[in-house]
Amino acid sequence: MSLEKRILFGVGAGWLSRLINIVFGLLLTRVLFAHLVAGELGVWYLLGQTGAVLGLMDFGLTPTLGRRVAFIKGKSKSPLNGKCDPESLPELADLMATAGGAYRIVAIVGFFICLFAGGYFLSEIRASGVPLQTIWIGWTIMCLSNATAAWANKWNCLLMGLGYVGWDSVLVSIVSVASYLGQMVVLYCGGGIISLAIVATIGAFFTRSVAVWFIRRREPEIARQKGRFRREILLSMAKPALLYWLSALGGFMIYRTGQYFIAHFQGSAELPNYQAALQLVLNLSAVGGAFATVSAVFVSQLWQAGELPRVHSLVRRNMFTCEIIMMSGAAFLMFAGEDLLTLWLGPNHFVGYKVLLAFSVTYVLETHHFVLSNASRATEDEVYAPWAIASGVLNICFTLLLIGRYGLLGVAMATMFAQLLTYNWYGSWRGLRRLKMSIRDHFKKVVLPLVLFFACSLGVAWLMRWSTSAIPYRIVRVSAVAAGTGLLAAVAGYFLVLSPHHRMRLLGRTLPAPVPIMPDAVEEEAHAGL
Repeated sequence: MSLEKRILFGVGAGWLSRLINIVFGLLLTRVLFAHLVAGELGVWYLLGQTGAVLGLMDFGLTPTLGRRVAFIKGKSKSPLNGKCDPESLPELADLMATAGGAYRIVAIVGFFICLFAGGYFLSEIRASGVPLQTIWIGWTIMCLSNATAAWANKWNCLLMGLGYVGWDSVLVSIVSVASYLGQMVVLYCGGGIISLAIVATIGAFFTRSVAVWFIRRREPEIARQKGRFRREILLSMAKPALLYWLSALGGFMIYRTGQYFIAHFQGSAELPNYQAALQLVLNLSAVGGAFATVSAVFVSQLWQAGELPRVHSLVRRNMFTCEIIMMSGAAFLMFAGEDLLTLWLGPNHFVGYKVLLAFSVTYVLETHHFVLSNASRATEDEVYAPWAIASGVLNICFTLLLIGRYGLLGVAMATMFAQLLTYNWYGSWRGLRRLKMSIRDHFKKVVLPLVLFFACSLGVAWLMRWSTSAIPYRIVRVSAVAAGTGLLAAVAGYFLVLSPHHRMRLLGRTLPAPVPIMPDAVEEEAHAGL
């Protein structure tokens, strides 16, 4: 299977997995809103933040390990889509043995740090009648769940680094769907926060077991290798891992502290509506970011192999794909968000278009710098920590200044302003510089077409909303806006994402007259020159 086909498979599998998780996540959210009171639901969303807290406790080990596995695979004599050379297996085995020892420490230490770190905050939140004992038990169980997930990260890194992109998402989604169904059954049977946390913990144990089974089945020679813990390997990973951890800490301060401020200053009952609107935007970001996330391991391999033109082609295509999805989705939400949330959750759960606007601006710009900085990081260019920390500090300061006056809107605006002043511009500039891509060409050939597309998307969304405004059925209005923005996104994808020979191939499959298709060798050279 060629590199391009593997990327497409990975993206397709990743998209399918994300779509399944999004659908079941939306269904679970609907059931949560129906069976838990506002205060209890807000507490459950807070308990879900333990994953983000514990994710900080691996100190950047996970992305660094994934890159090191990809580097070993990239310098192997075998082609990028082949298996590791036998000479590479001992090095890979020592790397995994070293990481395994580190992850065991991370899981244990992280569990206790996360457990006790929540002590002060959990005792201070206004939980709207939820007993503190229940909150504490739920928090402890969720810490155990996420410690188990951290313990399993070693196997997920091995899957990604070897190039099994998409498979990790498929395996995780299988267990996630079972967990979602289990939580819905628990809710219908009258269970609460503690029961939901227990189901999540069981799912985490199964996730690790499935990943181990897959590695032993697909890569038995790697599974049979017995490596040893090597201190020098761990030390060589320390600096990039620490820099990534500082960036992750900044990311936590940017995107994960708002919920705590809302619970503390506004009360946990205010959190569900904010979280529901944010979930819609996050789903768009997750679907759009699938290309960039899946491609990171191939950027590492191509960078190691010196294939710079193919890196450029991959990054530009990722940029168009991710932003088309994010921008069309943002335009849709700006004119159909209230109707969609009402259909999904019922009346009186809409946070307002101003909050949605702040979310949309934040994540459209986030997507741009994420594509570039993610590719840059795949080359082990970890220079983003100071900017992430600065953005996180600004976000907290802006939130404290704005939440009292503007409420939920103030929290959303704080994140937007903090990112605009720091990461949005630096992440993009640094990524282009590291990857040796022309800033002028990027602005002319990528940014300007995307700005034009976003303006057209907003215009189409407004037109479809205006033309159906007299129709009393919300589902009709939502469908009309979705159809308009979706059709425009498909047209933009056809011209901006697909190369000329791919468009010829697509037409050749749909038109009765045969269309000449470039030979594979010429096609590969054309991609490299994009």
